Amino acid sequence: MALSGRDLYVIGDDLLVQLRLGPRTVFDEFSRDLYANSAIAVSGDHVLISEGQDLALCETLNRYFDVDDNSVSGYCIPVADAGSVRRVRIVNSDQVGYLTWTIIIGGVYHIDPDEWIPVGHCPDEIAWGMTIHPDPAAPRNQPGCSSFEIEWLYDYPVIESIADIPGDQGGRVSLRFAAAHGDETPDLLDEGQEPVTSYALFRRYDEALPAAGDEGPRASYPPGEWHYVMDMPAMTEDGYSLVVPTLADSNEAGVTHSVFFVRSLTATPGVFFDSPPDSGYSVDNLAPNVPEGLVVEYAGDGNDLAWLESEAEDFRYFKIYRGSTPDFTVDPDNPAHMTTAIAWTDPLGDFEVYYKVAAVDFAGNESPAASPTGLIGVGGPPVPFALLQNVPNPFNPRTVIAFSLSEAAAVTLRIFDLSGREVARLLDAAPHDPGSHEVSWEGRDGGGRRLAAGTYIYRLETAGRVETRRMMLVK
Repeated sequence: MALSGRDLYVIGDDLLVQLRLGPRTVFDEFSRDLYANSAIAVSGDHVLISEGQDLALCETLNRYFDVDDNSVSGYCIPVADAGSVRRVRIVNSDQVGYLTWTIIIGGVYHIDPDEWIPVGHCPDEIAWGMTIHPDPAAPRNQPGCSSFEIEWLYDYPVIESIADIPGDQGGRVSLRFAAAHGDETPDLLDEGQEPVTSYALFRRYDEALPAAGDEGPRASYPPGEWHYVMDMPAMTEDGYSLVVPTLADSNEAGVTHSVFFVRSLTATPGVFFDSPPDSGYSVDNLAPNVPEGLVVEYAGDGNDLAWLESEAEDFRYFKIYRGSTPDFTVDPDNPAHMTTAIAWTDPLGDFEVYYKVAAVDFAGNESPAASPTGLIGVGGPPVPFALLQNVPNPFNPRTVIAFSLSEAAAVTLRIFDLSGREVARLLDAAPHDPGSHEVSWEGRDGGGRRLAAGTYIYRLETAGRVETRRMMLVK
C-alpha cells in the first residue's frame, strides 16, 4: 500500500483500490491484472504499479486539461452514500483571477453552481468542470485554483461537529448539523418531496457499543440503546446548532464520549431520516470558588489551620500548601496536605512557615490559593506590610483583595480606573490589628452600579505607607 495526502492506495483482488480518507471515507476501484505481491508508489495524480518485470502507470483522479478552450474537467466524483444525495453545489474555491465553474449531472451542465442543484436520479454521474479565462493584459498574473469544495445535501441530516462549551461547569456540548433534504421553502421542494417539519436529537446510553461510523439513513434507531433528548422545528436553514447534555464530563481520569444522532421528521407519521451517529465530550472548565476564612493558629510545635466549607457543588477536596514567605508561589504537584475536612494540624509547623489553601473539583480544576485572613499565637512569624494580588484575577463578578499589616493601623483601600478617577472606596481609615486581612469587591462603584469591564487599580494606604496593584474585571 501507499499513502499520498488523504489518499490511501491498496492492492486488492486484481484491483487497485483508492481510499479517500476523511470524515466520509470513499473509494474507487481501477481494474487491472495485478499480482498479489505487486508494489505501488504514488506521485501526484498517478500511481506506479509493478507487474512482474513490467511497470504500469495509472491515473487516479481522472483530471484533464483542454488546451484549446482553457478548461479543466474531472469525472467520477466519489460521493459517500451516493444514493441519498439530492442536491450539490460548489461552496468554496481557493482561486486567483476569473474562473467559471461547472457541475455536470447526467450530461447536463450547470454554470457557476453556488446554489443547490437537484441531482435527480443520476447521483453516480456527477462531474465538475472549470474554465480558465486568461487576462491578455496581465500575462504574468493568470487565473488559477489550488483547491475547491463541493457540498452534498443528503436525504438525512449530517452532524458536522460536537464540541465542548468553554468556560462552563461541564455537562453540555455544542452540536451542529447540516439540514436534511426537504428542509426548504415550498417552491424549492422536488415534486412529491416530503417537507421536513422538525428534528429530534437522541443520545446513546449503551456505553458498551463503539461510536458508529458512516451508516447512512435507517428505518429505525441505529444499533444501541437510545434516549430521546430534545427536538426543534425545521426553519429552512442550511444548518443548526444546539446545546445538548452529555452523559458525563471528561476529566483527569479519561475521556467520556457521548454519542448522538439527529432524526429529520416529516408531516407523514413514520417517514423520517436518521443521520449517521457521531460522538463528542464535555469538560468542566470552571475551578471552584477560592476558599475563605483561612485562620492559622501558631503553637511552635504544630500549627492549627481552619477555613470555611466550599460552596462549589462539584467540590472534591482541599489542598494545603506550605511556604517560607507570605507571598510564596504554590506548586500544585507538591501540596503539604490534602483533605475534605475544613481543618488540619500541621505537625511540622513552626513559627517560620506560611500557608495557603486551594479547592479542587471532580474535574481536576483547582482554584487560586487563598492566604490567611487571620493569625493567632504569640511569637508567630513576623508579618510585613504588604498588598497581595487579588484572587481571582481576571474576575467576574467577585474578587478578594488580601493585605497584611506589621502593626495596628487605620487602613484606606480605594479603587481607581485608568484615568485616575476613584470609582469605589472599600475601606476608609478603618482600624485594623496587625496580621493578615482580606476585603471582597463585587465590581461595583460607590453607588452600587456595576462597572464596565477593564483594568482597575487598587490602592492600600496607611499612615506613611502606600501600595498599589492592578486587576482586571471581565464580562
